Amino acid sequence: MQGPWGVIPGGFAPYIQMEAELRIKLKRVEETVEKEFQAGPLFLDIVRAEYQNEKQRTSTIDSKVGITLPIVATYFFLVLQYTDVKKIFQNPVEIESVASVLYSVLPPILYLTTLVFAGFALFFLFRVISMHTYATVNVQYYNTPETIDRSPERFAAGIVDIFVEATMESSETNDLRIKLYKRGWRYALISLAFFVLYIFFNH
Repeated sequence: MQGPWGVIPGGFAPYIQMEAELRIKLKRVEETVEKEFQAGPLFLDIVRAEYQNEKQRTSTIDSKVGITLPIVATYFFLVLQYTDVKKIFQNPVEIESVASVLYSVLPPILYLTTLVFAGFALFFLFRVISMHTYATVNVQYYNTPETIDRSPERFAAGIVDIFVEATMESSETNDLRIKLYKRGWRYALISLAFFVLYIFFNH
């Protein structure tokens, strides 16, 4: 076989040809892989934006609870100190008429219901605080020469999974915290309604 550097024994020609073909195939595979991950950086930017949105969402929930909890707690203790609980349940029941029975029985029930719903409201708001968590990304895991030596496309495709998992975990936690927060507000408003009724029937 005649090569560029002179005559090459025919016995080695197949191996050299196979090596050349293998290099060509590997190059094509690398080019194909790079093309497959071309959208990696763009997708990573989108996922990181969602990650930051969930982080901001966590901060917003914390701020709302930080305002709501002191208000509901103050309301609960004001209701608790509004009257003497013992006197309410020690008042005799007047059975002269249906109206007198209602006016004797309803105030203690309404007052107790007010306290129960206010207590539930506090419970749910404290539950929101106790669930405060945010999934962080352990970038140190990717701080290796092998990872950093990759192309931007391949690196983005590799690290995007961690951002997706962290975002999904934070999103599920925030969804549950929002439900509990709304439930706490709902119970607080119900408690306030029963307290208004208690004042009306008590006077």
